[in-house]
Amino acid sequence: MQTNRSFLYGEAVLTTAMLCQGKVLFLPDHLDRLLKGANFLWGPFSTKDLALLQDKVLANLPQDSSYDGLRITLSYEDQERIILRDKFIINSIQIDYFPFKKGSKKPLRLKSVKTADQQLLLPDFLKNSRRTQETLLYFKNGYITSSESLLFCGPDDEVFETSWANVFAVKGDTLYTPPCGGSVLSGIMRNKILALKAPFFSDIREETFELNWLKNCDFVFATNALWGVLPIETIDSTNFNQPMEEFFRFEKVILDEAIKC
Repeated sequence: MQTNRSFLYGEAVLTTAMLCQGKVLFLPDHLDRLLKGANFLWGPFSTKDLALLQDKVLANLPQDSSYDGLRITLSYEDQERIILRDKFIINSIQIDYFPFKKGSKKPLRLKSVKTADQQLLLPDFLKNSRRTQETLLYFKNGYITSSESLLFCGPDDEVFETSWANVFAVKGDTLYTPPCGGSVLSGIMRNKILALKAPFFSDIREETFELNWLKNCDFVFATNALWGVLPIETIDSTNFNQPMEEFFRFEKVILDEAIKC
C-alpha cells in the first residue's frame, strides 16, 4: 500500500542543482532550502533533528561525475495515511536522488498566462510543485508545446515567474526582477545575482512590473540553480534581441566562485 505523502497528497520538498565534476554547486543554499521546506511541511523540528536530516542528505549524495544535474526530493512515509497530523517523526522523511544529464542550453520561449494568485500561504523558500500542475494542464490542452514554458502573471498582469525559473529584465544599465514572496520563489541563482556588485549593472531593483512593461525592455532572461542564466527569446508574440555573450559574464563569475568553494 502506498503511504508516501508525496503520492497521497502531493506533499514533498525538492531542490534541483547543477553538478560540476560530481560536485553540487551552491550546496549550502540547497541544504538550507530542503531543511526549511521539511520544517515547514512536517515540523517544527528541533535543531538536532534538522542537523540529523542534513547529515542524512549529505551522506548519500551521488558522486558520479558523468551527470550535470541532480534533483533531491524529500517526502514523508506516513503509515497512518492521515491528511492532518499534529506530529511528524524526522526519521520517517525519505530522500530520493535523481542525477541526470541536462542536455543543451537553449533560449526560452514563453507564453503568458494569468493566474488567480493562490500562492500567498507558501513561503518564498518552498520549492515544491508550485507551478508544475498548471504547466502540465496547459501543455495537455495544447496552449504550450514541449519547447515552450509558461510565464505566470497575476490578475493585474503583474509578472511573477516562469514554470521553473525567476525572471529578470534589463533596461539600459538597470536590472529588474519581481520581489519574492508566495508567488515568486526566492531562487538560489536569483539571490546570487541580487548580491552582485558593480560593474555589471548600475542598479539592481526588486520591483513589481507588468507584462506590457516587460515586453518593452531591452532584453529579458530567466535564472535557476540548475541552468544558471537562460536568455528569453520570445514572450507571446514579442521577440527579444539577444545580448552579446559577453553580457552574461556575471554568470561565469558566480559559477566560478561556487566551484572554488
